[in-house]
Amino acid sequence: MEKMGYTELNIPQSKLSVWGHFDIISVWVANGNKWESLIQGSELNLRYDPKPLQWNNDLTEAYYNKNMAKKIKLIWIRPFEFDIQSTSHLTDKFIPEMPAIIESVIRRWSFFASQRIQKDIWDLIPTHLLVEVKKAWEIACNMRITSYNLIPALKHEPGLWSGELSYENIPVFLMPYLDMAALLHVGKKTHYGCGTFALCKQEEY
Repeated sequence: MEKMGYTELNIPQSKLSVWGHFDIISVWVANGNKWESLIQGSELNLRYDPKPLQWNNDLTEAYYNKNMAKKIKLIWIRPFEFDIQSTSHLTDKFIPEMPAIIESVIRRWSFFASQRIQKDIWDLIPTHLLVEVKKAWEIACNMRITSYNLIPALKHEPGLWSGELSYENIPVFLMPYLDMAALLHVGKKTHYGCGTFALCKQEEY
């Protein structure tokens, strides 16, 4: 390691390269349930003024009543992996049922909100939100995956599976939680980008 620190790299550098030899080709900012690019035509938009809570825009029941269909397909953009020890809502291939996704986003949200780590997810939720979140949990427990098309992740990549999960009749009440899960990522190895997914209507994909 010490020798590597004194070794010069004779690698042609891209004009987009920064320290660490990474090429930054895109920067995206969450705004509600959509992503907005900060790079247009290879130029950074310095006039964009992101707000700390703009990712929460439009995550309301009224929005989903107007815009979402009942049949939803969940597309894993990056491989996912869930810890079988942390939840019992997994199939024999460690495929997450809806409660596993809801539980994971609760844990992710509480970590960002308070840095608290508890074994019982209900200890993570503020009292004024407890009734609402428990309602979402109970709804999720009654849902099942209607179909899936998954392929194993590449050997050199973290995570287990990529592909699609399909659900029918997802209640509008659950949609903000799923969009939050898509923003925060769910499952294990999220620091590598695992657990990143997008939601779409069945007829769109």
